[in-house]
Amino acid sequence: MTARKVKSSPRVDESPIQWTRADPAALAAFNPDSKACTMNCGKHAQDPRSYAEVRFLCNDCESARKSVHQALAESLAREAALRAELDALRAFTRNA
Repeated sequence: MTARKVKSSPRVDESPIQWTRADPAALAAFNPDSKACTMNCGKHAQDPRSYAEVRFLCNDCESARKSVHQALAESLAREAALRAELDALRAFTRNA
């Protein structure tokens, strides 16, 4: 019995897919946990991008919901800022 010859196909070093790359400064400021995946995003075997870059560029990922505690803290901060602005306006109108 003789061994069969295995046909080898020429190997292509270049990826046929042109991967969109993110701006490095914008990517550095991006928090991957701020987006929730809705499409089971994953990397292609030849994709040179990081997980964070894939998530940053994905148009299907949605902004992650804030926890109740975060939302309450932001709401209270906005309320305090509005009250301070209202007090400043009242003081201005009394002096005018």
